[in-house]
Formats: sequence, C-alpha cells, structure tokens
Amino acid sequence: MNDLVFRSEAKISARDFTSFSLEKSLSMSVTQKTSAASTLRHDITTAIDTGVNVAAFIRDLAGRHGVNFVESDLDRFAAAASRLSDAEVQPDETADLLLAIYRAGVISNDENIALYNAHLRQTIG
Repeated sequence: MNDLVFRSEAKISARDFTSFSLEKSLSMSVTQKTSAASTLRHDITTAIDTGVNVAAFIRDLAGRHGVNFVESDLDRFAAAASRLSDAEVQPDETADLLLAIYRAGVISNDENIALYNAHLRQTIG
C-alpha cells in the first residue's frame, strides 16, 4: 500500500514539474517570437530600403518558414471574376507566395502591403 501512495505522489510531482516546464516554455516562446518578429520587421525594411531583389527575399522567407501557396476556392473565384471583367490584374508566383506567407501569419498586413508594393515597383519599374 505504501508503494501505491509513493507512486501517486510521484505522479503529482511529475505533473507539477511538467506544468512548470510548460509555463516556462510558453513564456520563452513568447519572448522568442517577439524577438523574431522584430528581426523580421528589420529584415523587411532593410530589403525594401536597399533595393534587394524582393521576389528572392519573399521566396527565401517562404522557404525559411515552410510556406507554399495553395490556391483556395476563393482564389479561383477571384481569378475567374478578374478574367471576366477584363481586369488587368495578373498575380504572379511571387504575389501568390506573399499571400501565402501572410495567410500563414508569418507577416502582418502592413508588412504584406509593403512587400507587395516593393515587388510591384521592381516588376513594373
């Protein structure tokens, strides 16, 4: 019977330890995420300001975060509506990849717009 009590106490201690470790891990993750977001903002600003090939930057960013563009039903609808309206909107692979990065939560809406704008400036001239 003492053996059962000991095992029960050990399980509680392990649970408490796991809970503490999880809390510590979560707080570290938030700190690390904040730092990573700050670094990413800096990288984006630097890429835009220095005239780096934005398409290459976007491909690299997607690769680092394991993001790929997968066309959704809404994307297909938008493409069809654009074609039918004779709109001159012609998204390219880079624009699609940028959209996927944004949808994945890697970049903010403001960063998405800034990168897309820089991409258009480099593409159109």
